[in-house]
Amino acid sequence: MELEATLYLPDKADHSTFQRNYEKISEEYIERLIVSFVDDTFSYWIADSTCISTKVRVERTVQGTRNKVKLRDKFHIVIGYDPPNHRTFILGAKASDEHMSDSQGAIKIVNGKQSTAYFLGDSAYNTYDLHAIVKEAGLFAQMKPDVKGIRKSLSVKAKQTKLFSKNLYKELRGIVETVFGGATNAGLMLTYAKKEHTRRLDTLMLAVRHNLMASMRS
Repeated sequence: MELEATLYLPDKADHSTFQRNYEKISEEYIERLIVSFVDDTFSYWIADSTCISTKVRVERTVQGTRNKVKLRDKFHIVIGYDPPNHRTFILGAKASDEHMSDSQGAIKIVNGKQSTAYFLGDSAYNTYDLHAIVKEAGLFAQMKPDVKGIRKSLSVKAKQTKLFSKNLYKELRGIVETVFGGATNAGLMLTYAKKEHTRRLDTLMLAVRHNLMASMRS
């Protein structure tokens, strides 16, 4: 990178220069960049999240014992899937700490969007708040029912859960795993960054990578 820097810049730039400028990028900019690759509508939206490993260790007390454990972040995505040509694009992504729930991540992604697609997710997404956001977006919910059952019989969640199709869920749920699988096989589900903001950027860049590669294959 340093050897090629003279092709683009008047003076040679080292790795630290690129790193300082990289850290100035906002998460919102990367999130908009992810969406900019999407140039089509999709019949199915599928939500999922996974943990991103780090080398950062923090002290935590568990059952009275104080240990240093590795910090983990989370990568939340909603992908669009088109069965005829098997295209998958990430329609939105969020990076967070490990304490943000799957459904909260999906709410942040879906909120404000509009579509008539099916929205699939495992039982972690079958929450009252997410069901309300999904309905507001015009999406047709297909979240796997959770073991807690329905507490509010007249809620949106109660109505949409009754329409759950087990066959549709089983057929399409594994599609999102191919997105994470590609990054895992490339050894990218790990960040060495110590700063929280940089770790978030590294995580979101996984979505940029996927959409860029999907665009090149289209």
